[in-house]
Amino acid sequence: MRTICLHKSQWGKTLACSCSILLTWLLSFRSPTLQLCASGAGAGIEPRSIELRRGLRIPRLGFGTGRPGGSRDPGVTLEQGRKRLVDAVNAAIHAGYRLVDTSLSSGMESTIIEGIRKSGVQPSEVVIATKLLKHAHSSPAAVRSSLEDSLRNLKCDCIDLYLLQSPRGGMISKVWTQLLALRDAGLIRAVGVSNFGVQQLEGMRISGLELPEVNQVEVHCWRQMHELTAYHRKHRIATMQMAPLARGEMFNKTDVANIAREVGCSEAAVAVRWSMQMGFIPLPRSVRPDRIRENSAAGVTLTECQMERIARVDSNYTSCTKASPCSRLPWPAVAEQIPDKAMWDESKQRKAEAAKFRQERSKERAQKAVMKMQRQLASQAEVAARRRSRSAKEAGPDCQRHFLDEASLLEHIAAIHGRALSVPGNRFGGQSDQLDLLHSCSPEKHPRCDEILEHLQLVSLGSFCGMKLSIQRLGLGTAHLPFDWIRSTQAGVERFLKTGFSEFFCVARKLEIESAALTVHRGEYHSFWHDDVSQAVVREKLRRRILRFLDLAKGFRNQSRDVLFLRSCACSSELHHVEDLYAALTQCFTSGQENSPRVLLAIIVDGQVQRQGPIRHASLPGLVFFTQEQLSEEDGADSQAYCWAIGAACDAALWDCAQGFAVQPGQRVVKSGTELADGGEWYPPLQFCEAGLHSGYGVSCFEAPGAAHLNLDADCGRDMDNPASEHKKMLQGNKGA
Repeated sequence: MRTICLHKSQWGKTLACSCSILLTWLLSFRSPTLQLCASGAGAGIEPRSIELRRGLRIPRLGFGTGRPGGSRDPGVTLEQGRKRLVDAVNAAIHAGYRLVDTSLSSGMESTIIEGIRKSGVQPSEVVIATKLLKHAHSSPAAVRSSLEDSLRNLKCDCIDLYLLQSPRGGMISKVWTQLLALRDAGLIRAVGVSNFGVQQLEGMRISGLELPEVNQVEVHCWRQMHELTAYHRKHRIATMQMAPLARGEMFNKTDVANIAREVGCSEAAVAVRWSMQMGFIPLPRSVRPDRIRENSAAGVTLTECQMERIARVDSNYTSCTKASPCSRLPWPAVAEQIPDKAMWDESKQRKAEAAKFRQERSKERAQKAVMKMQRQLASQAEVAARRRSRSAKEAGPDCQRHFLDEASLLEHIAAIHGRALSVPGNRFGGQSDQLDLLHSCSPEKHPRCDEILEHLQLVSLGSFCGMKLSIQRLGLGTAHLPFDWIRSTQAGVERFLKTGFSEFFCVARKLEIESAALTVHRGEYHSFWHDDVSQAVVREKLRRRILRFLDLAKGFRNQSRDVLFLRSCACSSELHHVEDLYAALTQCFTSGQENSPRVLLAIIVDGQVQRQGPIRHASLPGLVFFTQEQLSEEDGADSQAYCWAIGAACDAALWDCAQGFAVQPGQRVVKSGTELADGGEWYPPLQFCEAGLHSGYGVSCFEAPGAAHLNLDADCGRDMDNPASEHKKMLQGNKGA
C-alpha cells in the first residue's frame, strides 16, 4: 500500500520543486490508497475516496436521504415525498455525489434506485449504504428476510454497505454474527453500525466480535464527540456523519456563521468542509438542487485557524433526539436482549414533565377563572352599561341621525356593526332572533361571496353559535336552522337526524346564569342558551327552523346548489365517529339519482398547534378536516372563530369535482377521523381538546349520560304553564345547579 502526504512545508520556491509536487499530485490518482495528512486543515491534498478496513473504497462525501413526506415536512403526502426524493437524488448525482445513504422503510430503497437511473448513471457506479431496521433483530429469519428485501429493492446481488440501524434493536451479538456470515457469503461487501457509542463498540471487542468498518453517528461542528472519534481512529472505524448540519438548528448561532462570511459560502458548506478535513464522511441532506450543490463544499477550504475556532463551538448539541441517545445504552443491555424503551426513549420523561406542567397550568387557569367570575358578578351592571355605550359609539353619529327610536338604532347596530343588545319591549321576540341579525348586512364579506351563495348553501351543525356567527360575518348566512344557536354534541346531531328531531325539546335541567342573564335548558346531547324553550312561543319558532331543515332535505334532489355542512368538534374524540355523522347526512340528503347536488361536510378541530387544512378523507371525497389554534375570547366575541376554515372549505368546494372536494397538490389525506386524531405513520396525534364541552360560566354544556329528561313539547299547556305540574317542579328544583 503506497501513501503520499503533501505538507505545506514541502512547497518550495523553485520551479523544480513545483514540478515535483505537480507530478506527485498526478500520481496520487493512480495510488490505491490516499490518506489525510496529520498536520491539520489544508495540510495535504484531500482524497476523493477512503478505503475501509477490509478494502472497500467509498466516496468521502455522501448524500443523506430521509423518509419521504415525513413528520419534518408536514403537508407533504407519501407520493409527493417520493417524487421529491427521486428529484433530489437525481440532482445529487449530477452534483457529483457517488455515495447515497438510505434504509429499508417507506419504499426508500426503490425510490433511490429510481433517482439514480433518472440521472443517467448506472446504480453500479454509486455506493449505496442501507440499514437493517431494529425490528428485524427478532430472529435470524427476520435478518435474512430484511436483507433479501433490500437486495430486491436495490436490484442487485450484493449490498455495498449494510449497517445495523440502532443498538436499541437489541440481540446485537447474534445479529452481528449473522451479518458477518452473510458478508462472508458474498451478499454484503462491508458491514457497519449506526448510533453506537464507545461502550457498545468496546463491548463488541471484548466479546471477541469483529468491530464494524463504519459507525454512522451524529457528529458535527456543534457535537464533535472527541472520545468516540478517537476510538474510531484507533480501531480503523470510519466515522460516517448522520445530520452533519445539525438539521440547520445551530445556524447563525455560533462562530461558524462568521467563518462562513469570511470564506464566502454558507454555514452548511463550512460544516461539510470541516467534516471532510477531520477525516469524516458527511451525509448532508436536502431536496433543493441549489442546496445540494452548495452542501458539496466544492472549492471551500478552511485554514488551521478556522479549524481551531470551530473546535471551540462544540457544545454537544443533539439534533437527533431519538436516535443519538441510544449510543449511551450499556453493552449488557443490548448484547443478548432487547432493551426496555424507557432506557433510551427520553420522550417519556419529557411527556411526564409536560403533563405536570399542564396540570399546574390547569390549576392556575381554574383559579383565574374563579377570580374572573367573581369580578364579573361584582361589576355586572357596570359592564353592561359600558357595552351599551361602546356599541352606540361604534354606530357613529351618522347612524344615530338616521334612526329616531332606540329599537331601530339597536337593530341597525346588530345588522351592520355586529353587536347583540337587548331591545326594549322584547321587540325581537327571543334572544336568538337578535343573533340572527348579527352581521346580516356586514360589509366584511368573503371575496367570493356571490359565487359561493350561487353554488353552495352553508348549514351550521354547531357545536356552538360561533360557527353561525362566522358564517354571517362572511356574508354567507341565509336561512336560520335548528343547530345555529344551540350547543350540540356530534352524537346529538346524528340522533336528531335519524329521529327527525322528535327529541329536540327533551331537556333534563334548567339553569339560571345570573352573571349573563341567561336561562339555560340542558340535556345530554344539546343545550339551549339563547332561547327559553319553556315558552310555547319560543318552541314554535324553533319548530319552524326544524321544518325548514327537513324541507331542505326533502327537496334536496330538486336543488341547484350543493350543501356544505360545517361543524366544530365539541371534543376532539368526536373524530373517531365522524364517518357516522357523514353517513347520517348523506342518508337524509342524498336523492340516489345521478347528477344530484353534493353533500359536503367540513369538520374543524380547535385547540391544535397550528392551522392545517383542508385535510381530505381517503374514501369519502365529500369530507374534509381543518385544525386550528385554541379560540380566544376575542375571536368568539367578534364572530371570527371559524372564518378562516369556512373560507377555505368554500374555496375547496367550488372546484369542479363531481363527488366532493377537489384534490389539490400537496394536500394531506387521512384514512379516517381516527387516524387524524390518533396520528398516523407520518403525523403526530392531535392534541386532546374538549373546550366545546364547557361554557365560559363555570358550568358544563351537557348533562351526564343517563339523566332523566322531559319532553317540553309533549303537553306544553299542562306541563309548563300549570304551576302544580310535576315537570315544572322538577325543572325549577334544578335552578342554579
